[in-house]
Amino acid sequence: MTFPFDSFPYFPEFDRALRTHAFPLDVTRKGDTYTVTADLPGVSPEDVDVNVDGTQLTITAERSVPVADDEQALSRERVSGKASRQLTLSSAIATDKITAEMDQGVLTLTLPLAESAKPHKIAVTAPAAVSA
Repeated sequence: MTFPFDSFPYFPEFDRALRTHAFPLDVTRKGDTYTVTADLPGVSPEDVDVNVDGTQLTITAERSVPVADDEQALSRERVSGKASRQLTLSSAIATDKITAEMDQGVLTLTLPLAESAKPHKIAVTAPAAVSA
């Protein structure tokens, strides 16, 4: 039986995909810094976990949408539960210098390049003169 508030009663696969979709994120680069921005509406900073293991960056977020015991949910389109995303980082990222900031439901990670990965100039010298 379908309720008048079902979001997609004729496309259950599509509805299921929408409800379980992981959070969207963008990756940009400016100079020597990469930025990962993730939309996490309704998630507090305490419910976000960012981990780096080798070259794997994992972002996990948990959101709960409570329903009172005396309420009956007729439609649940606001997703609750745990979601995570994983990114494989280049070895050129200074993983010990990654920072994370959360502002109004938007998580921003700053991933700087390691000093050894930055372009640098190599001095060209003349061979040393041989003294007799």
